[in-house]
Amino acid sequence: MRTNTSPGLDEVDSYCRFVLAQFFQAIPQNHFKWDIAGAESGDVSSALNPKMQTKILKETVSSDLASVRPPPAGYPERFLKMLNERVEEAGEEASDELLETLMEHLSNPAPMTFPPRPGFKSYLLPDRSITPKFVTLIEDSTFISGLGTTGLRTWGAGLRFAGDYLAIEKPKLGRSVVELGAGTGLCGIVCAVMGCIEQGGTLVLSDADERVLARLREHVDMNDKLMKVQGVRVAVNRLDWEEFCTMDHIHEESVKSYRGTGVAVDDDDPFLLPPGFSIWNVETVICSDVTYHPELLEPLLGTIRIFLRSPSESGIKKQCLVALMRRNEDTYALLVKLVADFGMVVEEIYDVSNIGYRSRQQSEAHSQGKGAGWWIEEALPVEIWRLV
Repeated sequence: MRTNTSPGLDEVDSYCRFVLAQFFQAIPQNHFKWDIAGAESGDVSSALNPKMQTKILKETVSSDLASVRPPPAGYPERFLKMLNERVEEAGEEASDELLETLMEHLSNPAPMTFPPRPGFKSYLLPDRSITPKFVTLIEDSTFISGLGTTGLRTWGAGLRFAGDYLAIEKPKLGRSVVELGAGTGLCGIVCAVMGCIEQGGTLVLSDADERVLARLREHVDMNDKLMKVQGVRVAVNRLDWEEFCTMDHIHEESVKSYRGTGVAVDDDDPFLLPPGFSIWNVETVICSDVTYHPELLEPLLGTIRIFLRSPSESGIKKQCLVALMRRNEDTYALLVKLVADFGMVVEEIYDVSNIGYRSRQQSEAHSQGKGAGWWIEEALPVEIWRLV
């Protein structure tokens, strides 16, 4: 393993952080990595001696975060079994603490339900301070929840967008940002936490589903301390694209008399804004994993166009960042066509094919604080567009 020059972290700390990042994201057993890709043989990642075992336990199953916001039911037990097997494979002796912790969890297993209950997932931010920082969410484990929505879990494009672009590049998005179809809110929250939004700015997380909005409010409360450090105000609001895009015809007249009053443009405005915030001072719109359904593309683009066409009170050039996963080529081609039809221009700012979880590139970036390296379940190409 390369010598780590990041402030405050030695090689042992970096390896433990590599493990705990996967633990708190609840990486499945068949995808969990114990060796950092590209590391030299005989490095600290294979030296799972009793001291290293103790450190790993302290920062995972025995940590304060695991006691307050533990990974989904059953996952800590599976992790401890994996760790014990890995220790045996490395030719090391399992410590008394590891064996006692494993037996304790096996003797008092968390109750399992079907379908599985929502559980905590904590995403380690690429911050190299001594104390690891996480964005914690409550997520469903199923693709479509029992409530009939896909917005209660984080999807692949959102993970790439938040972990490999927003958290790393830290693009300057201005003082007012709206996330459309926010789902779990990971992307918006990362924007607020990592300094993408100006100090004292505002973030609005929006969705159309009331159950998703309720979960979003929980996520804002759970991560409030991190966001307050950046001085960002956060609001959760309902926004239905099919309703909202009908505002397009009233836009020009409405803007003449509306300047950040914090009230609706008129009685038909379905987007209730927080005080002091207006449609017209939105500087950046963000969205991820919202282009998968052909029937929603026109309402989505119509909504984006309203935000982009509204006169800027700050003089900044407005933009929309869209993260998408190419699941269906016909839908992708339709999206490209409709973007042009709606009079918008695309600038592609990120394109990644399936490089696989923990490739050398991801691992090196993560260990140097240059990438979150979050695992994504769907190994499909991800693109991020800037629409203007």
